[in-house]
Amino acid sequence: MPVVNCASNGLKCIARRGRQGQKVSIDMCGSENNSIRQRLPVGLREALDAVEPHDHLCLIYETDEQWLNALEYFLAGGLRRDEKCFYIIDERSAAQVKEGLLSRGLDIEAAEKRGQFVVLNETETYTSGGRFDPDRMLSMLKSETEKALSEGFSALRVTGEMSWALKGAPGSERLIEYEAKLNTFFPHNRCCAVCQYDRRRFDADTLLGVLYTHPVAVVGDQVLDNFYYISPDDFLSEDRSAALLDRWIDNLKERNTREQLLAQAGARLDTAMKMGRLAWWSMDVPTGQVTFDDMKLIMLGYDPESFTDRHYSAFTGLVHPEDHDSVMTAMLDHLEGRRDQYEADYRIKACSGDYVWFHDRGGVTRRGDGGEPLEVTGFVVDITGIKTTEEQLKRSERRYRGLFDELPVPLIEEDFSRVGDFFNELKHRGVTDLDDYFT
Repeated sequence: MPVVNCASNGLKCIARRGRQGQKVSIDMCGSENNSIRQRLPVGLREALDAVEPHDHLCLIYETDEQWLNALEYFLAGGLRRDEKCFYIIDERSAAQVKEGLLSRGLDIEAAEKRGQFVVLNETETYTSGGRFDPDRMLSMLKSETEKALSEGFSALRVTGEMSWALKGAPGSERLIEYEAKLNTFFPHNRCCAVCQYDRRRFDADTLLGVLYTHPVAVVGDQVLDNFYYISPDDFLSEDRSAALLDRWIDNLKERNTREQLLAQAGARLDTAMKMGRLAWWSMDVPTGQVTFDDMKLIMLGYDPESFTDRHYSAFTGLVHPEDHDSVMTAMLDHLEGRRDQYEADYRIKACSGDYVWFHDRGGVTRRGDGGEPLEVTGFVVDITGIKTTEEQLKRSERRYRGLFDELPVPLIEEDFSRVGDFFNELKHRGVTDLDDYFT
């Protein structure tokens, strides 16, 4: 298999926005502005749908399913935003691409008729004229972006199969150089791109070059921060090795700082949760499996090491029979959309056999492609003390009410709070003999 020189190949990133309010992605050692990855959602569909002009991403995939998922989400976002979409083919035919998108419900045929979706061959783009020239390709992207805007589209959205670089065309060894230069192109042009790399075909050295030139990597079905990314200025400098060394050292320092801060925050959170008798939990809805903080078991007196059942029924089976149905109904109402959140107070059996009062609250934190709930996350608080106090107050109220009800004479309630004020006023007026005053 032809090998593309790592010094000048690649494609897989999220670019940077320039000044005047535009987004800017940073290298992981904390240079300027905020990372684009911080803006993108975690899920693949949400992240690719959220891609905007000036963003430059790459896709490294290992299965056709991963390829089609990313393609669907990326192009769906462009069609919805009224962007002109280019697909540059190499391995696949135009018919295969369209068939895949149609199978996912995208109305590609209608988009193609109105000029919003265009399929181009790599020989018309990357290797036009029989060779690859990074600067000529950048000029073409700039020209096509301006054309898309003049046609009334909001931006140009491009995705291309990068396998053409494996055919040995003259100039293909400059691929990574092109990727680095793209990071200077996107900030100034209303264009975004996802460049496709089939991991089954590209060698490791080439993909390492891809990672060096892109701040965010879409790998399979995950959107990942890339702390191996090097800015275009550093990557294209004469002393690239020095830039790599500086970057890696900075990354090590930053990672160490982040780990220390995370450990400190975790320790503070653990202490606060223990003091407040509070614990977090999360449930995988399709399987019913739960994960939770050990504090949830500790509050009930169970040994976290020996309590091995991780199905939600292990806990609902401990709920007091009088509270069980209301708890299950509250959760079902939330999962089916009748309530904004799940919330319930209930009694649950502790290891001692006594019942402990829990206040439980949570909500859906992850949904499937069809909107179905996949994960629910929340927290429980031990409110036994509150409930005990409430019950004591109720018993006290009932006791005193019973005493008053059994008194043989009626009780009259009067407000004498201003009597003192009245006598002080008389004293101020010089009244000394009350009998004389009132007679």
